Amino acid sequence: MISLAVTKYFLSLMDQHDPIKPVAATVATFRSINQDGKSEEEYQAIFKQVIRQLHDRVTTYEERIMDAPICRGPKSSVEGKEVEERLGLTILPALKEKIKDWPAIINPSNVKNNPRSWFERALDQLVGIDQLVEDIESCVLTIWADWEPELRDPSLRNRFIEFRGEQITLQTNHLLNGAFRGLLKACDAFFVGSKVSTLSCNDSDPIYEMWGVIGRLSTLTIEKTDTLIQWLLKSMLSAAKEKWRELVDDIDDCLRSLDRYLQFYYGPRQDDKSESKEPRRDNVTMCIPIIKICRIFFNKLVRVTNSQPSIFAQPSMEMKCNQLKQLLIATYETQEYIECYVAQTRNLFCRRRDLVNQIINLQGGLLDCYHTLDRYWDSLLARNDPEVDQKLIADNKLWLESWTSAFFRSFGNAIEATGSQFPSPDSDTESDIDDDGFMFFSRPFDYDDDEDVDDDDDDDEDDEDEDDDDDDDDDDDDDEENREEEDDADNE
Repeated sequence: MISLAVTKYFLSLMDQHDPIKPVAATVATFRSINQDGKSEEEYQAIFKQVIRQLHDRVTTYEERIMDAPICRGPKSSVEGKEVEERLGLTILPALKEKIKDWPAIINPSNVKNNPRSWFERALDQLVGIDQLVEDIESCVLTIWADWEPELRDPSLRNRFIEFRGEQITLQTNHLLNGAFRGLLKACDAFFVGSKVSTLSCNDSDPIYEMWGVIGRLSTLTIEKTDTLIQWLLKSMLSAAKEKWRELVDDIDDCLRSLDRYLQFYYGPRQDDKSESKEPRRDNVTMCIPIIKICRIFFNKLVRVTNSQPSIFAQPSMEMKCNQLKQLLIATYETQEYIECYVAQTRNLFCRRRDLVNQIINLQGGLLDCYHTLDRYWDSLLARNDPEVDQKLIADNKLWLESWTSAFFRSFGNAIEATGSQFPSPDSDTESDIDDDGFMFFSRPFDYDDDEDVDDDDDDDEDDEDEDDDDDDDDDDDDDEENREEEDDADNE
């Protein structure tokens, strides 16, 4: 059972935001008045009133859910997964059955026999439906109960709770404010132009047409509820994989849109050479390689038809749950950085420092994805499992190495095009940039070998001249390979 203290606490928060009177209380008050009998008009009025109460609960659902967890309540002893199972195995199936029975309960053909019984059965059903919607709310709030919004650097577990809470809130809101809300609107219009006492014996009365609409919308709501139940009962790993692919698709759509925008306004076919646009042209044209390098990376990861996949599906090589959570959260953060970067790039009046900051944030997000992927492959190699395809992993690591070279080059060029100075800005040349410095890594680095940094720096100085010649050849190869990857992504 869900902790009663947690449920009461969160429901009290909801009441402070926007009180929703339970349908049961409204119906009880109605029944306590004039118990000897109610007129048809009174029953129709209470019918419409409780329908609209339900409608109000549904339309304010997401807002009340998202506002409620701002203050942490008592710690719940129930794991979020248990609450999800209760939602998927008990509450939503019960709601589905209530909706399935609804058209039969309000069949206009039955009202002439005993109008009072007909209305009372309908009111009882609406009380049950309202209670189940309230149960959905309390379940979602309990899932949020372990989230700690005050953490500035939230743990992986806390970020995943936040992600899972957002997804369940989104999916339940999609059901309630989609098909179910349409059903409520049809019920609200059920008696328009009709009265029980004047119903004809045939199906020509308008109320029968509306009843048919209610039947169709009930079926649609049941189908949507089934879809939500199936989604909730998926394993956490399957749900995370599904969400990760959605994020990558969103990232690609966003980058495609920005690429088209930049090519149109600042591409080589643009004839406008006015002085006011030239500095901005230099900045934004150097952003185009960043877009391409991001698209290449994520398209490489999601292509299931690729002969050399990067994230493997076979049981011996698939990602563990924690690894996938890390990749999901890194991708989620990268998506946020990309959206901010896109906004700054499109902003004609953005300050150089703002653009530089967004480029650095995006670089950091991609590095988190890169490290997660690299650690995943290393963990496979460390198993010494004969079923692990060592050559395939080695090929992928070679690809990642070539991509990394192009990655640092494109980001370094984009920063350089802004005229920014490192490690801190030059006040004479960057008057529009704050005087606080920042760190920017313009080359790959080994995050595991801190002890050998000084020795490595000495070796780098000795080999610098020799490496310069080799880098020119490697860069040409990297450019060609990455161009092929991007062409493949565009074709898909």
